Amino acid sequence: MSKKRHFTLKLLGIGLIFPTLHYGIFAQNWWKTVSLNSKDKNIVFTVPFRLYMHVSCNLNGKDFIITVLQNNENEYKPGFQCICENISSKIEPYPSIAINLCYKDIFKTKTEYFGMVIISFEDEKIIQQLLNKIEFFPIFLQIEKLSVVISGLGYSSKDEYYGAGKGFTSSFIIRYQNAQHLFLLKLEDDQCILEIYHNAK
Repeated sequence: MSKKRHFTLKLLGIGLIFPTLHYGIFAQNWWKTVSLNSKDKNIVFTVPFRLYMHVSCNLNGKDFIITVLQNNENEYKPGFQCICENISSKIEPYPSIAINLCYKDIFKTKTEYFGMVIISFEDEKIIQQLLNKIEFFPIFLQIEKLSVVISGLGYSSKDEYYGAGKGFTSSFIIRYQNAQHLFLLKLEDDQCILEIYHNAK
């Protein structure tokens, strides 16, 4: 059985939670469900990619710094940039891509690392810091083949709303006619609003 690799990780900057991003149209992209084994127990965390958070990881004797930014192609999604010494990756859609491209530029090898580990999402102490002062965590549901995210809650006494009220927001992505479509359901005042985004990238 192969041994799990351990890295020296440091949280250099905790970053920020932005409601328009972390609870917005693409909320599902700003959170990651992480399962860790701790003292013979399996603990599940919902961890945010905080905007502007910085994590340092020592790889092969050099410090690589990963920063969470906004995606160049879609500002409502997260992007990841890796810097080591004077080498910097572009803003990539996934941490693994940013880390491995930067590592390849420096060491000229094809060694690859798992982004969730390098960005500290398997370090419980750092996870606890990232969860600090978060008042609401999105709810992830699997309804048949749909992955539904509830990123906002509200309350209404109207029977037809089934208890949901102003502020309720949910979304899911489906593939139709070879293109992704994001369905966003919102309740505002006395209106139920359905928005559909074509090619939800």
